[in-house]
This record gives sequence, structure tokens and C-alpha cells, in this order.
Amino acid sequence: MLKKVIYLLIACGVAICAVFIRQFSDSDRPVVHYAFVGEKEYKLKFPIVSEGKDECLVDFEIPDTSVTGKIYYRLANSSMAWKVQPMVRTGNTLVTMIPPFKPNVKVIYYVELIKGGTAIAVAKDNPVWLRFQSTVPKYISYPYDFLYLLIVLLLIYVCILAIYNIRTYAKYLRASFYISVGVILFSFVIHLISFRHIFLAFDPHNNLTFYKDLVAFLFLYFVFKMRQKPKARFLIIGIPLVVLLLYCIPQHIMFSMFYR
Repeated sequence: MLKKVIYLLIACGVAICAVFIRQFSDSDRPVVHYAFVGEKEYKLKFPIVSEGKDECLVDFEIPDTSVTGKIYYRLANSSMAWKVQPMVRTGNTLVTMIPPFKPNVKVIYYVELIKGGTAIAVAKDNPVWLRFQSTVPKYISYPYDFLYLLIVLLLIYVCILAIYNIRTYAKYLRASFYISVGVILFSFVIHLISFRHIFLAFDPHNNLTFYKDLVAFLFLYFVFKMRQKPKARFLIIGIPLVVLLLYCIPQHIMFSMFYR
């Protein structure tokens, strides 16, 4: 009994570490660019995701009040002319808004900072991609996050029990699979709400989390179906580690081989 408690505590520790890794490797974090304006360097964070029906806020902390700015944006993969709008100063921050677009629409944009008549273009040669998506209600996103974390916890526990050939791992594997059915359903609903499309192109600027979750589910389904086979214990040890890896790995890295 004591050993099982210790194994469970180890599984909890690994699961918590996995959550931090997943958050740290989030591919939707703002893109950072550095710009020298005058003799000072500024760190600029460009948002790459806009949720909801409101405009996308773009703001840079630049205390020098002599610095002004403009933002240039247009639809991605189009030849339309760049639209320009000024950035407004509020205290130490330059602020502007990119108008809202429909879910799954992407725009590209860059910024021009101006001081003393000299303009410094930031990200002009490689514009930042901004993806628009709908806001997912918390009563959907929170259960998804919790159930997925619970699966990771259970699978790590299953893996440890299987390593030591403690036969009770079978019931925890069964529970993990049944919970994963709920996770993949929540993931699909989140996908539909966010993008209003079932299929998304394998593109580094798309969020392909649902497809990553689907791959993890298929691995888990496979080991669940094979659990009664001879030497299935080796699969039961290996597949949870694969699912743990899929939980942690950024989706843009996982599907990068399919990008054009």
C-alpha cells in the first residue's frame, strides 16, 4: 500500500512538471522583436492570437514621449494594399487596435516607430502573423484542461505500476481511456468554437491542438484494445510515455514536417 502511495506521489509530481512544460512551450505566446530607437533598445511584444469579437490590442511600452508609431496590416496571403493607422500614446505606452476579423482569418502586420523624423520599421521584412479566433467559454475549457491533466496523471501511474508488474494497472488504464473519450470530445468542441471549421491546413500559423489530441487518443485507444495481448505490458509502459510527450510538445513542432 505504501509503495502505491509513493508511486502516486511520483506520478503527481511528473504531471505537475508536465503542466509547466506545456505552459512554457505554448506556441501562442507573443512574438518578441527588439528595436533601437535613438540610442535606446526596446523590447516589443507582438500578439499572434486575438480572441473574441473585439479589436486586437497592440501595445508597446516606450517611455520616450518623442517616439510615435504606426501599424501596417493586411490579410495574410493576399496582395491587398497595407492599411495604416497611428499608434496613440497613453503614458509610457504606444497603443493601437487591429480591427476584428472572422474566426480563422489571419492578418500580417508590422510596426513603424518614428523619432525626430527618422522611421524605424520593426518586422517589416518578416511580418508577424495574427490569428483571430472565438473565445471558448470557461465551462468548456476548464473541464478539458482538468480531464487531460487527470489522464496524464493516471497514465504516469499506470506506467509505474506496469514497470513493477503490479496488475492493478489495468483498471487505471481503463479509466484513462474512458476519460480520454471526454477529453477528445471537449477538444473537438473547443476546436469548432474557436475556428468554425472542422479541418485546418497543416500550417505553422494555425492552432492544431485538436489534431495533436486526436493522435494521443488514437495511441491510447490502440493500447486499450491490445491490453489483453501477450506482452501487452511493454505497450502499456511505452504508450503512456508517448501520450505524455504529446501533452508537452508544442503542436507547431509536432506537425512541422507537414508544413510547406
